Amino acid sequence: MEEKVYGLQLCQEAPFGWRKVGGGDDATVSEERGDIIAPAAGRCPVEASDIAIRLRKKANTVRRLLQKIWSAGQLSRNSDGKYQTARMMDLAAQKRNNAVTGE
Repeated sequence: MEEKVYGLQLCQEAPFGWRKVGGGDDATVSEERGDIIAPAAGRCPVEASDIAIRLRKKANTVRRLLQKIWSAGQLSRNSDGKYQTARMMDLAAQKRNNAVTGE
């Protein structure tokens, strides 16, 4: 039997109980990592310094955590050193390919 991981959140409003808020890798991302990954999930790649400013954290702290997240495969880094989620990088590449092929 395959082991699965789910993120749960206790809902304090009616109907009361636990709600599934994520699965797989999403469920194992800490709140701090989630805060750092969120800006990179947008359409444009972001620099570590931009994320640090948004989160009001020290740039070196954000850079270290970005490096760990990148090493874990949760983010991609482009040639400019900017970060983006792998999914957004794939969508951007697909859009470029469609523009070239005229699709």
